[in-house]
Amino acid sequence: MTARARQVLFGTFAILVVGIIGYGIFLIAARPPALTCFDNIQNQNEEGPDCGGPCSVTCEEKNPAPISIEPLKIIQTKENTFDIVLQLENRNQFMGTVGFDYRLELFDSEDNLITIKNGRSYIWPHEKKFLIESTIVAPTLSSIKARIIDNQWKKFDESDVAPALTVSLKRMGGPETGQIGFYQVEAALKNENLRDYPFVDINIVLVDAQNNIIAATKTQLAQVKSLEERLFKVIWFNPF
Repeated sequence: MTARARQVLFGTFAILVVGIIGYGIFLIAARPPALTCFDNIQNQNEEGPDCGGPCSVTCEEKNPAPISIEPLKIIQTKENTFDIVLQLENRNQFMGTVGFDYRLELFDSEDNLITIKNGRSYIWPHEKKFLIESTIVAPTLSSIKARIIDNQWKKFDESDVAPALTVSLKRMGGPETGQIGFYQVEAALKNENLRDYPFVDINIVLVDAQNNIIAATKTQLAQVKSLEERLFKVIWFNPF
């Protein structure tokens, strides 16, 4: 092979090598970035950005629907004293709370802030329940603004089972002969669980024939034993 031929051959080989390397660099640069569950984009059949589908985190777990807290009724029980009935609702299927703080701002008819009341509660997944604040002392009370201010979310699984507590009504109406009060409710709490509870809170809401709330109160039973059925009574002393 002549020197001229070797020079042409080596030049062609060098151009070919450079061309292959350049094409490889182009392929690498043109390749789309790998799909991940951390790119803040809804892709790869995700149900939302970086959640659901192939991602280990569900969209409900990443962005739980907020707990709603809605004032239902302001009940004046006597002069300068009120009871408040609110409704809590958790629309999540698997996310609940081990505890959350709430704040109630109470206003008069001219929208002046009267007082602020703070409290704490909890709610299971897909639960709706009453929240009662009783014996609130104020000169007047016309409206309420309620909000959740701190929430400790928890993902519940099959091992987390809501307590099987049932309440059965025994009697309601005016007090029996010789008893005091305006109205009373007698009921029984049944603990159907194989565990004891140090206390159980019970909310009682009375409604009329049109399902309008007319009265509400709450009570607490202490040291409820496994499989125990316990009678309890609540009494309203003022007319409604």
